[in-house]
Amino acid sequence: MQGILEGLYKYYVNHPEKMPEELHAIADREGRDRAAVDYISGMTDGYAVEKFEEIYIPFAWTVK
Repeated sequence: MQGILEGLYKYYVNHPEKMPEELHAIADREGRDRAAVDYISGMTDGYAVEKFEEIYIPFAWTVK
């Protein structure tokens, strides 16, 4: 799980526009690091895995 959280953190720090709108003010006021941590800390394990897969695993790789 640590690798997933690190991947999400790096992604959202570099792409703050991909976070929900309410976190944009936090990014502006307190920095992208803080906004990314706040966003990720509110995720369930399942949602974090889902977001990681959306970002890092191409759709063509999914197996059904």
